[in-house]
Amino acid sequence: MTPDDVTRWRIERGLTQGEAAELAGVGKSTWKSWEYGTRRINPMLGSRLSEIDLASQPLSGERK
Repeated sequence: MTPDDVTRWRIERGLTQGEAAELAGVGKSTWKSWEYGTRRINPMLGSRLSEIDLASQPLSGERK
């Protein structure tokens, strides 16, 4: 993932940096560093964000 990917993921879901960091299980400063490109992005982040997306989807037959 690139810094732009991280930022895009957060914005598309309407999250603040703090909210995204909490969901990903990292500190806000870590999340901000990923978005700004000042810290190398953990290779597992893409998988974690996919897990978050899956967990937020309604179960079959449920309505949002």
